[in-house]
Amino acid sequence: MDNQALTIFDFNILKWTKQIVFVIFFMTSAVLYGQDSLNHKNNLKISILSFADNAKIQYERVINKNYSLDLTASFYYLQPFMGLKIEPSFRYYFQHHAPAGWYMQPKISIGFFNAQEHYDRILSTFDSNNSLMNVFILDDSFNKYLKFYPIGVSLKFGIQKYFGKNKRFVFDYNLGLQFSPLYYAKPKEETEYYDTNGNRNVVGVSPSLIKVGLMGKTIYWYVLGPGSFFETNISIGYRF
Repeated sequence: MDNQALTIFDFNILKWTKQIVFVIFFMTSAVLYGQDSLNHKNNLKISILSFADNAKIQYERVINKNYSLDLTASFYYLQPFMGLKIEPSFRYYFQHHAPAGWYMQPKISIGFFNAQEHYDRILSTFDSNNSLMNVFILDDSFNKYLKFYPIGVSLKFGIQKYFGKNKRFVFDYNLGLQFSPLYYAKPKEETEYYDTNGNRNVVGVSPSLIKVGLMGKTIYWYVLGPGSFFETNISIGYRF
C-alpha cells in the first residue's frame, strides 16, 4: 500500500511539473510572438548547480526599470526527499535597468514532498485500571513514505548579466538565506480491541527504535537539501 501511495504521489508530482512547464511555455510563447518580444522583457533560465539532486527552471518577466517578477520550479528526484518546490518572487534591481545588474530577491516557497522513514508497529496492553501491562513490537522498522508540505521564505542578493551575440544569453548568480522547516506528522494508524481477559489492546505505529539515518536526513535538509539555510545558485538562459 505504501508503494502504491508513493507511486500516486510521484505521478501527481510529474503531472504538476508538466503543468508548470506548459504554463511557462505558453506564457513565453505568447510574449515571444507579441509586440512585447521586441523589448526582450523575458528570461528563461536553468540552474547549473542543482543537477546533483534537482532540476530547476526559472522564468523572469520585467515589470519596469526597477522590478521583475520571477517563478522558479524545482523538481527533487532523489531520496531522502523527493518532490516539487514552487517559488514565486520579485526582484528589485538597484541600478534601475532591470533585469541586468545587482538585485535583491525576497521569495516564498511552497513544497510538495515525501520522505521515507522507519517505524515500528507496536502492541500495547492495558488492564482494567488502564495501567500498561506489556509492550510488544509486532513489526520491526518498516519503511513508510510520509507526505509533507513545507512553506518557507528566503532573501537573496545577486547579479545578472547578458552575454553572447546581441546579448541574448543570460548569466545569473545569487546567494542568500532561507528558512523552510522540516516537519512531517506521525502516521495516524491505531486500532483497539479487548481480549478474553478484558484487557485493552492498542496496535499503533511509532518511530523506530533504530533511528538509522534520521539525524543525517535532518542535516541534509538544512545544509544541502530543499530547506538549506544557505542558498547559492548559478543559472544560464536566454533573453527574449
